[in-house]
Amino acid sequence: MVWSYEADQFPEISNFTMHTYLREEADFNDVFDWMENFCADVATTVMTACHLTRVAVAGWATGPGFTGYHQLGARDENLGFGSGNPAPHQCAWVIGYRNTDEPAVALGRRRNRFYLGPIKASVIGTDSRMTTTIQGNLGSTMVTQNSELAGITVAAGKEDFAGLSPASRAEGKLFKTDQFSFGRRYDVIRSRAEHVPEDVLYIAPE
Repeated sequence: MVWSYEADQFPEISNFTMHTYLREEADFNDVFDWMENFCADVATTVMTACHLTRVAVAGWATGPGFTGYHQLGARDENLGFGSGNPAPHQCAWVIGYRNTDEPAVALGRRRNRFYLGPIKASVIGTDSRMTTTIQGNLGSTMVTQNSELAGITVAAGKEDFAGLSPASRAEGKLFKTDQFSFGRRYDVIRSRAEHVPEDVLYIAPE
């Protein structure tokens, strides 16, 4: 799933992506509706004023001359979300989701992360980190939205992957998400930092 959006106070288009089990084309609009709701309920918690311009679904495909993720469907959007004055444009919160019950697979292959940003300055506390109250609220809202995503029909027997699911190219598979992580320390998207949540609150997806 791919979101494309513009921050109202920056002349730049941004994207973020997450992984879930692929639905049938007939259910793409339900996925797109969920993606709108994600912006309204989760992204608005920490992001400055933005406009969602496009959502898309991609799938892994192999064909003549190509192998990789390819767009399978998209919908144009015009949705405002977020609020407040921005922090520097490169700042974002990193959110992780990972599997904990397949320890035979290296952890790096069963976890994914995504960035919410540009963020609004008001979510940064006096210690230069996200306040614990907002961290807890973000976690609760994220878990609720994950359950909503899991309610969109998937193939029988694939229900474990209907919410957010770490995807590993090396393993060639999706993993069930057992745990989310919500860091209090903001990250810088364009840096070479470790890009993992720090000062972390872990929470189960259900």
